Amino acid sequence: MNEIERRYNAMLVEMELERSLLSDHEVRHKQDLLRAQKQKENEDFDLDSSMQTAQDFEDAAVEELQNFSPASRVTDADRNNDRQSIHRKLDRKLLLVVKQKLGNDFQWVFPHAAWCEGQSLRESAEGTLSRRCGARVEAQILGNAPIGFYKYKYPTSSTAPYVGGKIFFYTAQLLKDCTLQTGDDVLDYLWLTREELAELLAPEYYKAINKFVFE
Repeated sequence: MNEIERRYNAMLVEMELERSLLSDHEVRHKQDLLRAQKQKENEDFDLDSSMQTAQDFEDAAVEELQNFSPASRVTDADRNNDRQSIHRKLDRKLLLVVKQKLGNDFQWVFPHAAWCEGQSLRESAEGTLSRRCGARVEAQILGNAPIGFYKYKYPTSSTAPYVGGKIFFYTAQLLKDCTLQTGDDVLDYLWLTREELAELLAPEYYKAINKFVFE
C-alpha cells in the first residue's frame, strides 16, 4: 500500500474501533474501574468488597484453565475393539455397515432395501432405516437428494428384464445411541471408519462409495 492507502486503512480501523460495541465483560471491567476511581476520590463511597470484579473473574478463569485436564479420547470400546459401539474413535466419523442378505449370500454393505413404487427416494431411505436397523433407531436423513449411487449388473443367469440396477445412497445422522436390530436379513452390524470399510466391503462396492464418503 502507498502512503494514502495506509492512512485511509488506519482511519477505517480507528473508526471501526470507535463504533464497535463493548462485550458484557468489557462493560463490567469498565464499571469496576469507575467504582474504584470513585472510591479513590471519596473515601465514604461504599464499595462492596464481596462482589467479584471482572479482573477477579479473569484470574479465576485462568486458574481453572491451568488446572483443567481433558478426558482421554480412548474409550473402553477402543480398548476392547468393540466395533458395534459408537463410543469409539471419538475424533473420527463412523459409518454403519451391516451384514445383509444379498441373493443367497450375506455381504457387508450399507443398509439398503428395494425402492417401493409410489415413494420418493428419500421416503424409501427412511423406510430402509426402520426395516434394516429396527424401529427404535432415531436418525435424521440429510437432504432430499442422494449423495451418490452404485451401479451393478445382474448375473447372466438372472431372468430380470433389466441388465442391472442402481443403489442410491443418502446420508443419515444418528440422533440417539441404541442397539441395532438384527434378524434373518441382517446378521450383524459394525460402526467403522472410512479406512476400515476397505477391510470388509467388496472392492468394486468400496471403490464406488469411496467417491462420495467424506470425513
